[in-house]
Parts: sequence; structure tokens; C-alpha cells
Amino acid sequence: MPSASTSESPLKRAGRDRRTSASRKRPQRTTSSRPRTVNKKNATAPAPHSIHDVVPVSPVIDGSLQGWRERFETLVRAQVLALLEYHEIDTGTIEVLVDGGRVILVGHVRDGLTRELVEDLAWWVPTVRHCDNHLRVAA
Repeated sequence: MPSASTSESPLKRAGRDRRTSASRKRPQRTTSSRPRTVNKKNATAPAPHSIHDVVPVSPVIDGSLQGWRERFETLVRAQVLALLEYHEIDTGTIEVLVDGGRVILVGHVRDGLTRELVEDLAWWVPTVRHCDNHLRVAA
């Protein structure tokens, strides 16, 4: 009497093998896929995914549209400064000016890498359309 494996066609065996391998459960990841940052304050804090994780945003502050441009510019400035403080950059020597979707950075920083980092962080604010970097490297 022929065995069951010899009477099956090779295509049926291949299909059966594919079904059994696909039905196996994959092991779950035990670590988080979010990158971790090294921060002096809290070494296990996850990195923020967006600016809204750093600064809460409320589109309507008092229910009216009176003075919306000033509130918008204040909010953008606060978001840029919050990002700089989160990345432990001294904001005492940096002035952030906002005009619509344009951010102007003026002041002094320690080195060229910090100058570039400040500009990159300003670009991460969602409504920034143009960034002028007038920061100078302190001697």
C-alpha cells in the first residue's frame, strides 16, 4: 500500500508546507521601536514623535479670532524655544523672531554645530515656511 506522502503531487506538498510555515507565530518584540534619548533629567524618557509631544497646542485660545496672528506668532516662538530647551541648548543668547511662517534666529551660540542644530530644530515646527539663521559663533 503506497504511503500518503508518495501519492500526493509535489504541488500539493509545496502548498501544505507554505501554509504551515505561514501559520507559525512570530515572536513578539520585547523592546520598544521608539528611539531613546539620553537626557540628564530622565535617562529613560522616549524621544518625542512630534512637536505636540513637547508643547501642547490649542488652536483657539479664547474662542475668538481677534488677534490671531499675534497668538500664532507667540505659539510658534514658544514651540521653537521649547525644542531648544528640550535639546539643552542655552536660549539666553538666542532671540527667535516670527513673522507669519518665517522664523528669524538672532544671537550667539557656542559652535557651528549648535548653529546648524538650532536652525534644524526651528524647521521642525509645523508652520515654519522659511528660516533665516543670523546666529553667530561666539569666539
